[in-house]
Amino acid sequence: MKAGQGRAMLRGLEIYRYRGIRECVLDGLTDVNILIGRNNVGKSSVLEALYLASAAFKFKDPLDRGDKITHLLNRRGDRGLSWEKGKEVLWYGYDDDKEVEVVLKTIKNKIVKIVLWSSHNHPLVAIKVGAYTPVCFLCFRGFNPATKGWYPLASKDLEGTLEGDVPGFRSFVESTVLIDASLMRSIRCVEESLWPQLLMRRLDKLVVEVLKGGYDVEIEDLTYAPLYGTYQLMAKLPDTAVRVDDLGDGARYALVMVMAAALARNTAMLIEEPESHQHPGGLDKTVKMLLKLAKENKIQLFISTHSVELVRLLEARGQEVGLEVATFFLERDSEGRVSVRRVRPDDRRLLEDLGLDVRFLDLI
Repeated sequence: MKAGQGRAMLRGLEIYRYRGIRECVLDGLTDVNILIGRNNVGKSSVLEALYLASAAFKFKDPLDRGDKITHLLNRRGDRGLSWEKGKEVLWYGYDDDKEVEVVLKTIKNKIVKIVLWSSHNHPLVAIKVGAYTPVCFLCFRGFNPATKGWYPLASKDLEGTLEGDVPGFRSFVESTVLIDASLMRSIRCVEESLWPQLLMRRLDKLVVEVLKGGYDVEIEDLTYAPLYGTYQLMAKLPDTAVRVDDLGDGARYALVMVMAAALARNTAMLIEEPESHQHPGGLDKTVKMLLKLAKENKIQLFISTHSVELVRLLEARGQEVGLEVATFFLERDSEGRVSVRRVRPDDRRLLEDLGLDVRFLDLI
């Protein structure tokens, strides 16, 4: 089956004036999208831009990390930033005179533009209602950035305009999940938001399978028990039980990814450097389960990485389950313009046969 057939997903993405990106155009997106390149070229900013776009439809983070904008302001370093104090960090060069734009391109070639003005504290959707109108889908009102005024719009007409020929598009965008290193410091949020749903559907078995098969954890089951004055997720071992907090970093990152993917449906999942703290054996087990769930639950994956090993794993496992995998090499110039090159598996293997590393494509 061709990637994306019969479901909502993104085929392209444009980003303007967000973080370190003045402009970036990324086309040819498919089921699994891998972002590679040197540090500070914008890989994480691409993931964040998609997460920012989702805030236009649902402001609260699905993993209970507060609102999405505040999370973006603080996820790279918790400085207590807020919209009133520090919003400029979301703009290229800290210049918030012009709007941030994230343009989403769907499988039906429909374009949905998400805009963020410094005069309004969450993103709006620019759709065509007469002229192009910034719309707040949280209250179905149009916004005039010049006067900072609102006016009512018909919700029925707006929903129909947005959905167009791509049913489920709004749900796809608003349910976007961001998995990043900050979750390792907020495991309690993950437990409280995901564990009850996992347990009710007995999807906890998938988490146990990954931990048992790839991380040398003699786990028999997971339980949620009171300890030190609060409920905590614990791994039940043959002779004792340990807190999930006390498992290795790789096992905990795998646990979070699998928990989130098991519950996600018809949406995008953004994963930052899943190879962090991972042994190849555990990483392979996690990738295999992650792609299986992505296939079953119709999840479009966006993954940033510095690991060629992970690229190989994703390509191989993706082929096994019938998912199309694309790798994109990002470069950024001194003016903040990000160029994108797609690296096909045959091209990567040819470079490796010549003794060259695809991660240094900018020097080859």
